[in-house]
Amino acid sequence: MKKKYLLVLALVLSCTLSIYAQAPPLKEDPEVKAALALLEAQLAAQMQDDLVPGMSVAVIYDQDILWAKGFGYADVEKKIPADLHTIYRVGSITKLFTATMLMQLRDLGKLRLDDPLANYLPGFHIPSRFKHVPAVTLRQIISHTAGLPREAPLDYWETLEFPPIETILASLNDAEMTFPPWTEWKYSNLAVALMGYTLGLVAGQPYADYVRENILRPLAMNHSDFEITPAMKPHMATGYNRRKKKDDPLEVAPHPHIGGMVPAGNLYSSVEDIARFISLQFRDGPAGGSQILRGSTLKEMRLVQWMNPDWKSAWGIGWGLRLLEGKLAIGHSGGI
Repeated sequence: MKKKYLLVLALVLSCTLSIYAQAPPLKEDPEVKAALALLEAQLAAQMQDDLVPGMSVAVIYDQDILWAKGFGYADVEKKIPADLHTIYRVGSITKLFTATMLMQLRDLGKLRLDDPLANYLPGFHIPSRFKHVPAVTLRQIISHTAGLPREAPLDYWETLEFPPIETILASLNDAEMTFPPWTEWKYSNLAVALMGYTLGLVAGQPYADYVRENILRPLAMNHSDFEITPAMKPHMATGYNRRKKKDDPLEVAPHPHIGGMVPAGNLYSSVEDIARFISLQFRDGPAGGSQILRGSTLKEMRLVQWMNPDWKSAWGIGWGLRLLEGKLAIGHSGGI
């Protein structure tokens, strides 16, 4: 009797595996197809309403790109269509890669999140009018609760001439804490730029080199970099100033290198490459290879570090958190 039971079990298992093997891919599901068609129509309408010359969009499900499409042009004058491979400067999304570097170094035992920045950045000091202010920590910086100003006290956004990190550090004597750490939330490009530079000191190699070797390449983000490489150049999108009316002429926007602010916003990437970074967020397991952070660390980055008073949005380690129709959504805006 035992042999018969085993045979029946084997047949049932065989049938079950056969059924799963023949299941159509998710993108062929009628409800999914209808939702993606609606999304495409909404994006096309938004593009017209906001007078966007071109954009690239993808929907990622687990480890696969479920849907991807380019809209408009990567270069209007040359009539080059935007597509999956079009490369954009992703701006502040760079901060997620800085946060990833932070957690890699933490997992290696080279730092702790609640260590003061000054432990690793000798000479770091910023004046404060507040008494008995605790030291600014790495955790506070990556959750934008350190109390540092949004920018250094320099005119780089007006001149579009961005100084090296050494000049930014020297300028801090003319800056001031905006509030004591952990008392309020304030987005700070300056804080993340300082931390990125500091992480390079901890790692023993420059920030950009570390991210290339330990994040971009292991994830096969081969068309992403902090500089426009010869291989990337043909796919680069041309940036344009925002138009107010449809008849306004398109003006090519300035495109400066942002110097010492690189860790806060100078990564170039494509939808195809960013999809690989998003797929990482769905993986679980020990660190190694393309699993550049262990699953528990990825989950830790999505834990609330700061909750806004409205209880509708919060900040994790690098990630913005908010409730959308009763579900937790994580993300980070950015782009130039």
